[in-house]
Order: sequence, then structure tokens, then C-alpha cells
Amino acid sequence: MCIRDRVDTMRHTQIAFARFFAFTVLSFWTVMVMAVDGVIEISGPTNITESGSYRLTQNIEHIDSVITIEVSNVSLDLNGFTISYTGPQDFADGIAVFPSVQNVEIKNGTVTGFSRYGIFFPAGASPLDNDAQAILSRLRITQNNAAGISIETRRGVLIRDSVIANNGNWGVRMGTGQLLDSTVINNANFGLLGATSTGYGSNVFFGNNGGGAQVSASPKQIGINVCGTNTVCP
Repeated sequence: MCIRDRVDTMRHTQIAFARFFAFTVLSFWTVMVMAVDGVIEISGPTNITESGSYRLTQNIEHIDSVITIEVSNVSLDLNGFTISYTGPQDFADGIAVFPSVQNVEIKNGTVTGFSRYGIFFPAGASPLDNDAQAILSRLRITQNNAAGISIETRRGVLIRDSVIANNGNWGVRMGTGQLLDSTVINNANFGLLGATSTGYGSNVFFGNNGGGAQVSASPKQIGINVCGTNTVCP
């Protein structure tokens, strides 16, 4: 190869690398962009690693878990949009929150069709104080395979004003916290599986657990609930 050919080859390599770098940077910024009001806008699958307020700008379909919250003090507004799953991973969750994370809010949207949980707070070294560690509100959690919402070993979680329906096992699985003002229907197992430190009030349960007991025996009523047509809530 002559010197001129080598120079041309190097030049083409540099141009290709520059294009790849520019595409990579552009792709990242199209997933997360800060809006004029200071809220960070999300348009694709995201790991949230900085505290702040986040907002979806479109529906997101993905072949794996979509949003992971890795840091405390995060507000995530789904902004009326839908997060959904398109296949083939066995353990995909719509939104997953690291165990050590505190002070999280997730609101205002739909999470549907995931192969494991719609929203998942896994077990681990979680905060131990009794303040609200998470607030989940105005959500539609539907057609997830293992459970709509699964919260393991975490205190102070409040779920309110939501619809949890047609999930493949439990509607809500929660060790400690409260479920309020929600509609929980047609889940394959209990609408609410909880411990004695789980409270629930002002909810409607119907069609869960094949028409059997709508709520497991341990959770405590902290307000009037409706449990199916003939089943009395625990």
C-alpha cells in the first residue's frame, strides 16, 4: 500500500469514528434531555443515577427492563404514557428501584406486560426509618407475569389511587406499607399479599384469586374495603 492509500485509509477511519461518536452522544441525549422547567425528560430505557425530577415524553416499548432507579430523592412522572414489554427476557421489570434508595415517587402512567414485575423494590439493605420511603400513585399496573407491584423488606411505602389488574400472580405483594383508594381486580392470586404491618383502606377488590379470598389473612384494614361480592375482607 502506498503512502497516499494509507493516508486515505486513516482519514476514512477517523471520519467513521467521529460519526460513531457523534451518533452515540446524540442517542444518549435523545433518551434524557433537560426541559426548560428543570425536569429531565426521558424518551427511552434509562438508568437513573442522579437525584432529581424525571418525566416521560412518549410511550416506551422495550425487550428488557425499562427504568432502573439507582439513587435516592427521585420523582418519576410517567406523564400519562405507557411502559410496556416486547419480549424475550425471563426477568424483565418495568421499573426497578435499588434496595438502598430512599424518597422515591412514581406516578401518573401505565406499566404493562412485563415478564416479572411491573414495579419492583427488591430485597436488600433497605432504609429502616418509618417515613414514607416511596409513594406510588395514579398508576395502571396490568398484565405483568409475576405481580403487578412487588415490594420486599421496605418500610413506609404508600400505594394510592391506582388500578392493579389482570396480573399473572398477585396484584400487590408488600411486606410493610399501605394500599389506599385503589381498584385491584382479576389478578390470578391474591389482590393483596401482605404482612401484619401492611394496612389497606378504601379499596375495591374483585375477581382476584379465582374468586376466592381477595386479600391474604395478615394485612390489617385501616378503612372500609370491598372484597368481591360475598367475601369479607380480613
